[in-house]
Amino acid sequence: MSLENYDVLLVDLDGVVWLEGEPIQENVSVLRNMLDKGKEVYIVTNNSTRSRRTYSYLLSRIGLDVDESHIITSSYSSALYLRKIEGRGVPVLPVGEAGLVEELVLQNHIVLTMSEWIHAKYVVVGLDRKVNYEHVSAAVRAVLRGAKLIATNTDELLPTSTGPKVGAGGVVGLIEKSTGIRVSIVTGKPSPILASIIKEKIGTKLEKSVFVGDKVSTDGEQARLLGVPALIVSRSHLENKSDYDRITFVESLAKAL
Repeated sequence: MSLENYDVLLVDLDGVVWLEGEPIQENVSVLRNMLDKGKEVYIVTNNSTRSRRTYSYLLSRIGLDVDESHIITSSYSSALYLRKIEGRGVPVLPVGEAGLVEELVLQNHIVLTMSEWIHAKYVVVGLDRKVNYEHVSAAVRAVLRGAKLIATNTDELLPTSTGPKVGAGGVVGLIEKSTGIRVSIVTGKPSPILASIIKEKIGTKLEKSVFVGDKVSTDGEQARLLGVPALIVSRSHLENKSDYDRITFVESLAKAL
């Protein structure tokens, strides 16, 4: 597979572009080269901790000019999904960081505090690296009272430069275990909801698109849902397995030129 053959690159962040904010230089150089050649790059990340606006800024600092309109985060996907099915002014209790809150506000939802849990119609859970007992308890109370449980994603692990850490799925699991209620909607990779958002953004260009990620379970499966080929960047032989016949495995993006 050669990236040169595609007009649109749908690219994961963590594990492809950077690890904990530290650029993976060989991959960044390839993506910069693709942008210089007129290829379109869309960022598609399950990391809900930052907003599209913030990610656009951080990417510009490492030489990748990607407008926020070309960035799709799992928190944006959750906020947009609620806007589409409920309209404006939906009372939401978020369990997550600033990126999730910002995207919910941008879609005109009512963001509740822990003490306002009783008013929640939805509990939206993302990665929260400062999650605490009281916040989880407020979410549990809201769900037991009837609020629908939505996950930005259910990734068990988050890749970092020092090894994997607990992902959003761990936080979701706490609430599921405490309530006995499983998450009803997942809006990040892999999900039909995210596929619909991507299709709406890129339209007919989907036919000339490739999904670039580092995990078969998320990026490979999202590619399958979209019906596009996947390029999985992985040095782990354990990751290099899939029954999706449109997946190619490489050690770095430089190997796909």
